[in-house]
Order: sequence, then structure tokens, then C-alpha cells
Amino acid sequence: MIRVAAKRVQRNISTSLNTTTYSQLLVEFQPKVITTEQECDRALETVDKLSSRYT
Repeated sequence: MIRVAAKRVQRNISTSLNTTTYSQLLVEFQPKVITTEQECDRALETVDKLSSRYT
């Protein structure tokens, strides 16, 4: 069941995701483990920025 759901999600992401845009996003906002309050605040700011782009 989990594999089927994961494949469905992967298919949905791959069809709607522009790889160039995603690459640029990763350059600007590199994923990493949040270990401090400062990093958490920065991550929340990033999420707010990304959310406002698509609303």
C-alpha cells in the first residue's frame, strides 16, 4: 500500500515539477538538518517566501 502511494506521489511531483526551477531552488535553499533556533527562523522565513510565490 505504501509503495503504491509513494509511486503516485512521485508521479504527481514529476509531472508538475520543472527540473530547472527545482535546481535553482536547491541552489538558493539547500536542504539541511535544523539544529538551532536561528536556522529554524531562517527556514520558516524561507517557507513563507516560497508560499507567497504561489498564492
